Amino acid sequence: MLETFARFVQRLLANGVFRIADFSQKGYDELVTAAGVASECGWAVLPRQIERAKASPGYLVIDDTNNPKYGLKGKARTLFVPATKGFRSGYRLQLFLWVTERGAFPIAFALWHAESEKLLALALALLGELRNRQGLKPGMVLADAAYGSAAVLKRLDDYRWGLVMRFKGDRKLDGAPVSKRIPRGWGSTVGRLANGVKLKVVRSGGHFLCSNRVSLGNGSVREIYRLRWKVEEAFRFLKTVLKLGGCHQHSIRAQAVFVSLLLSLHCGLVAVSGGNPYQAARDVISGRLDLWKLLQETFPGYA
Repeated sequence: MLETFARFVQRLLANGVFRIADFSQKGYDELVTAAGVASECGWAVLPRQIERAKASPGYLVIDDTNNPKYGLKGKARTLFVPATKGFRSGYRLQLFLWVTERGAFPIAFALWHAESEKLLALALALLGELRNRQGLKPGMVLADAAYGSAAVLKRLDDYRWGLVMRFKGDRKLDGAPVSKRIPRGWGSTVGRLANGVKLKVVRSGGHFLCSNRVSLGNGSVREIYRLRWKVEEAFRFLKTVLKLGGCHQHSIRAQAVFVSLLLSLHCGLVAVSGGNPYQAARDVISGRLDLWKLLQETFPGYA
């Protein structure tokens, strides 16, 4: 299997393209097995990285990014592209990233497409999987306001997981909008959502952050939230170095297999580089890093 994955890595880093036709049926079947994607649920965890996360205390960051693709056999969604203010056809990758002192690596993902559940439903399903089946316990969960729904905040609070998230100024604590409770640029307030979740909301200029750890200082809330930027760095690496848009197949199943392999490769590069996957990728391309060492780090259970 590692020989097949080696070809996958070499082709990906050389030209950024993934085609099933480049592999034998046996080789592609090996890649599917290594990917471990369940086609029915729309999401997948990376077991090796879950074990690594259990051994490395860290924070969990949740976010998503567009992956424009055409020809997805009726499963593509229409995606708004902020950079161009236009629209593209494709799917959205929802990523669960584990952030530690030594680096950040993906542990789970979902694909949001025309036949999948909604983004928040996918997030709730994966949170349940990570807590109830995988036994994971993050120090904090970080996300932007898109994931700060009442249902997600309630779920995390029921799990007794700490959270720091962006919060919209028109949302209410104890029946009053937080923008009215903190009318000027800096400050904080404590109150409850309509569903009973107790939150501290911190204002920084025009931005609001919330946490269910109400004893945290305002500066600590802001400092923890800054770690959310790690997911933007991960998306940039996946798109620019590992060519997230490079899968030429027209099925969501093949896209999911590709994404799973890509994320596993990302984890391997983080592990062998001590947290600098860019340098590790350059070293693989130049031959300074032994590809076999990378493969064994990525898939240690395979020969």
